[in-house]
Amino acid sequence: MNFFAVEVDHYREPEQGRSVLVPRVAFIPSWISGAPAAPRSAARTSTGLANASPETLKLAELMDEIAESLGLTIKQSRAGRNYEPPETPPGAKHTSGIGVYASSRGMEINLQVLRDLGAGDIADELLERFRTVTGVTITAADWPAVPCDAVVRAWARARPELVEPYFRARAQLRAGTPD
Repeated sequence: MNFFAVEVDHYREPEQGRSVLVPRVAFIPSWISGAPAAPRSAARTSTGLANASPETLKLAELMDEIAESLGLTIKQSRAGRNYEPPETPPGAKHTSGIGVYASSRGMEINLQVLRDLGAGDIADELLERFRTVTGVTITAADWPAVPCDAVVRAWARARPELVEPYFRARAQLRAGTPD
């Protein structure tokens, strides 16, 4: 028996509110291709970061440490990892948290979830911190992203001023006590 798997990537253009789903065949059975499919490497399958830059790998390592200390859930994808709280409060449309991707997105923060839960002021403050800490011009207000190397260079400030406060805010909203 043969099975087909389709992977679907979701790309967003937050500034204009557009998104697109891009499907692709993830496995082609040998009886169709005429040759056995090459197995995917374990690193590629398990981390999604096998071909990532050293800075992206370093940022994923740093975020893994935070995930362990804060009890975050790590979701693997083809393009990278997403770090999120184990629970999301009712009313949130998107559960993702901070993503580290081996694509041009780099590090992306879901501020939309804070806005969905009535904490737009906290989202605005974190957005300004993201700009200040990384020194990158960011125009997206809901799903801002910067290159991973900018975050790694500024990690001494990024962790205590941006990453940890983001997850604290998410936890407080889950508990029903926004700052």
